[in-house]
Amino acid sequence: LMARLNTKHFASALVLIYAGSNMLRASLIYLSYPDSVPLWCNTFTHLDAFIVGGLLASALHNRDIVLSAVIRAGLFAGAFAIFWQLGHYPFAGYFSFYPLWTYPLAAFASGMCILAAIARRPTQSISLVPAAVSYLGKISYGLYVFHIPAIHLARHIFGAQDLPDDSTWLIRASFGAALTFLTSVASYELLEKPFLRMKRRFTLVKSRPE
Repeated sequence: LMARLNTKHFASALVLIYAGSNMLRASLIYLSYPDSVPLWCNTFTHLDAFIVGGLLASALHNRDIVLSAVIRAGLFAGAFAIFWQLGHYPFAGYFSFYPLWTYPLAAFASGMCILAAIARRPTQSISLVPAAVSYLGKISYGLYVFHIPAIHLARHIFGAQDLPDDSTWLIRASFGAALTFLTSVASYELLEKPFLRMKRRFTLVKSRPE
């Protein structure tokens, strides 16, 4: 799509794909509920984040969007509030019928974080929060790989009542998030970086002199 469509048509195509993804997700929930495997294991029901990222890239293409510090702080606060609310659903609402609204909300909140991190004046130095968000992007694959083992370990250590009045969920979530982050940092620095450096030795650059 990026190679063949201009910016305007690219955004329109993303909107159509997003509509199709939501229709597929709703259909799978209707046909397979309460079984969550058909939904969880289908790539085309998880396109929300891709769509939000693509639309954000289209909006920022060849232009700079500068927001005030107050608005950017509000975006971060709003995203945190959404993530906080999603954390109250079982497994952050990623199963059952919850994905009808939790998937879009998670993607939208992530887009808010990205926009808040990059919508600053070019002359401004990189502050702590945008730098932290950028680093999370670097270690994002580790965050994806290691979060499930970290969650299970947290549930094993602290127990999991899975009741509405369960007061230990915040402790489990904090422990799981910290363990996921630390493991991802170690993976990036000790495992991924050496392979990234190795990859440069085999990268074909057509403009490179013979």
